[in-house]
Amino acid sequence: ALSAFRECLDIAHEEGLGRIEVANRYMTGLTRRYLNEMREALEDVLAAKQLAIEVGHRRSEMYSTNFTAEFLLDMGRVNEALDASSRALELTFLTNNERFRAYVMNQQARGLMVSGDKEKALHVLEEALTISKTIGMAFVGPRLLGTLSLCSKDEETRDKALMEGSEILKSGCHAHNQLWFLRDAIQSTLNSDNKDLVRRYSDWLEEITAQEPLPWAQYFVDRARAILCYRISPNDLANEKEITRLKTLADDVGFSAVSMP
Repeated sequence: ALSAFRECLDIAHEEGLGRIEVANRYMTGLTRRYLNEMREALEDVLAAKQLAIEVGHRRSEMYSTNFTAEFLLDMGRVNEALDASSRALELTFLTNNERFRAYVMNQQARGLMVSGDKEKALHVLEEALTISKTIGMAFVGPRLLGTLSLCSKDEETRDKALMEGSEILKSGCHAHNQLWFLRDAIQSTLNSDNKDLVRRYSDWLEEITAQEPLPWAQYFVDRARAILCYRISPNDLANEKEITRLKTLADDVGFSAVSMP
């Protein structure tokens, strides 16, 4: 996919098709993230955002700004991520894009959650879920439910969010939901120490990416299994090496906000 996007952008640039180029420039960053090239991905989306600003393409600015927020938050740059989310949200109103507004609000809620303001994050999620139920949960509903499962202190709410998200994945939805819901479901069940569900969600994420492996997804699968092993057998020497490998990988990629035991 990355090669195809690069080829498309090169052709658009060579042929002077500026509107096509600016509308799709951020996609190289989006795909590089799933290859665990997050620092490079951030550079790509920042360049895409700047190009969009220069030519006044607000829709592309909206997308690239939201993805900037995603990368920054995973890199632990929380305040910058929240600033980017605020601008992306503003752009959803300027472009009258209610569907993507729910997407942006999910990222804003994640930033608020990481910053410690879970109450405000839950309020944002509630509003985003209302929008999502109106436009159709298949677009970003599972991602919202995954974030809710991480943010809520109420066990019943968390369990219900995971069940509903799982059902939407099974019934069909946009592909990004599968990756992100399962990442969050893994973390949510790690938080509650539900070992069986951690294994289930980890296996599920590995299964859906088996034909086209994604380093990003495999990192979260391997991380979950290493944490489980540590909790069961904290002195397992092979797992100690695996944890060291994963910590090194996280540092290389830029996952500074993702902890290991």
